[in-house]
Order: sequence, then C-alpha cells, then structure tokens
Amino acid sequence: MQIIHNSNAFDPSTGTAITIGKFEALHQGHSQLIKSTIEYAKNYEKNHVQSHALSSVVLSFAPHPTQVLSDPNYKPLFTPQEQAFTLSQYGLDYWIPYPFDKSTAQLTPKSFCQRLQAQFNCKALLVGEGFRFGRNREGTPEILHAIGQEIGIDIVTIPFYHADEKDQNEAKISTSQIRDHLSKGQIKKANQLLGRPFFIMGTVQKGRQLGRTIGFPTANMHPAEGKFLPPDGVYAAKIQIGDFEKLGITHIEINPTVADEKSHKIKTHIFDFTEDVYGQEIIVELHDFIRPHIPHKPQKMKSHTGPAYAYTSPQ
Repeated sequence: MQIIHNSNAFDPSTGTAITIGKFEALHQGHSQLIKSTIEYAKNYEKNHVQSHALSSVVLSFAPHPTQVLSDPNYKPLFTPQEQAFTLSQYGLDYWIPYPFDKSTAQLTPKSFCQRLQAQFNCKALLVGEGFRFGRNREGTPEILHAIGQEIGIDIVTIPFYHADEKDQNEAKISTSQIRDHLSKGQIKKANQLLGRPFFIMGTVQKGRQLGRTIGFPTANMHPAEGKFLPPDGVYAAKIQIGDFEKLGITHIEINPTVADEKSHKIKTHIFDFTEDVYGQEIIVELHDFIRPHIPHKPQKMKSHTGPAYAYTSPQ
C-alpha cells in the first residue's frame, strides 16, 4: 500500500475505485467498505470495456473534519501511523489522507466528485448506506447516484454492517459507540465493534526504572499527542514486538514528571520477556480493563498479572 500525501504525485493512469469517509475507527463497517472496494477494483474489467483492473483507494480526511469544523481539541481513536498500520493489512493499493479545511467542507457533492475524477481518475465510488458528505451534508447515496450517471462514475452503495447478520434491527456500528465504550473502560465491547483490539503504537523509552527495583520491569512509551486514550488504569494487554507477540499488563496514567496534566505515559510489563527493547517500536493491544489507576502503587500492578493472563489467553 502506498500513502499519497500529494495528489500531484499520483499516477491515475489505471483508474481508481475509491471509498471515502473519515475512517476514524476502521471498525467492522469500514472493513466491509474497504474489502468491497478492493473486490470491485479487481473485477472492474469484467463488467466494463477496459483491459485492466482499477487501483483500490481509501480516501480519508486530514486533519479529522471534527477538528476543523467544531472541536480543535478532538482526539481521534488512532494516529495516522496507526491508521497506516491497519490499512496496510487489507491489500489496498493506495491510502490518501486528503487535505481537509473549511473550503473543502463547502464543496458541493458534484464538485468533489469532479475533483476525484480530475485528480485520481476515479471510475467508481463506493460509499456506505448512511454516508453523507459535501456542503450541508448534501451528498447522500441517492444524490451521488444521480451525479455518477451524469459525469460517468459508478456509484456503489454498501449496506449497513450488522455484527449479527440474523438481526438486521441491531444497532449499526458507529465510531461514536466505540468511543463511548472506550471512555467507560468497556474494552471488550469496543473491541467487538472494532473487529480487532484497540491498540497503541509507540517507541519504548527509558523511564525511571522503578519497576526493576521490585522485579517488575516495564516498557515505557508516551502516546502521540492527540491520541485518544481510555481511562487511566490497568489493562490486560497483548504486545507485538517485531515478529514476537507476548501477553502483558499495561498501566495508563498521567505522566507525573511532566507539568502538562494532560500528558500521559504508558507502562507495560511483558510476561516472560527479558530482552532490551529500548528504542524499538511496539504495539500494545488492550484486551480488558482490570482496575482504575491507583497513584504511587507500582506493586499493585504486579498483583494483577494473574488476571491479565486470564483476560488475554485463548479460552
């Protein structure tokens, strides 16, 4: 997967199938859209007078539209680096974090579709059933279908994703649901909607090494600025270090050595692991909430290793 930050550097000669949206959570509904886009791109030549497949593209917006239009302090669930990590696992051709500002928000749906044609040779646009975009959220799937017929873009509407296919009345998955669960420490519920564990990616840094003095060393990292975090506390975790995957226990807390009260640090004790990982990038998956943060009690974190094994080990 290539990441395109400058549309002028994009070669649109093959034509593209694009799905657009915020894609903040990259939850199961988003996954359905992305997989459908990849499939449509591969099979495009079978239904059209064209001798080759299209390139598959996810087009999201950067910065997050909420930060531009209503709340500059809004913290997305995943950083751009984390989004790229997740998107790279689908088999996409391109991810385009498209520049978003107030002028972009004022574009009519037709103007934006024409821009997709001009910049990315868009041949097909895939959107979710509840999709809205453009000035005053005018761009409904119905409006898009009319625009597509007029300017020559295939418009494909993907139905809402239901976690339980047998229950079509079940609430649809949304990013706001996931944020609400995470804000309450309801990690398992959030992970179920995501379709994978909520995770934090970062580089291991040297801390005060107090954990080593009680036989409980931790890998410390500082989350990226603007990264959404669940409540301070102790979590059952699974850690990816290169090709290794280990169980562990993670503590999220305010960083006591930084004057900014909003600055956090993340300490993870990795079970059955003694290697030096300073300077390495790790991925910490949160699997369950164990307890709230208790200041100045590192020994308390050690006492929860048993429950953490139970939460993260295969049942």
